[in-house]
Amino acid sequence: MAKEQNPLGKLPPQSMETEETLLGCLLIDKDAIIKIADKLGRKVVINGRSMKDNIEIAQNLGYIKARKGLIIPAEEINKHK
Repeated sequence: MAKEQNPLGKLPPQSMETEETLLGCLLIDKDAIIKIADKLGRKVVINGRSMKDNIEIAQNLGYIKARKGLIIPAEEINKHK
């Protein structure tokens, strides 16, 4: 039996336990989401003033390394479809 796709064309998680484990790993490695987005050719969207400030500080201190243009503010999301 074929799995149904949702309107966005994405399949739902196949294993919630695996999804939870993966999310946990991503939260442990501060750069994981940025690395994955870069490898997949995607952008990382930052929303909220405190998140923007914290990401900028972390980048300036060298805690987060991302190529220029990978991390974008939410206001620019429609420019990158």
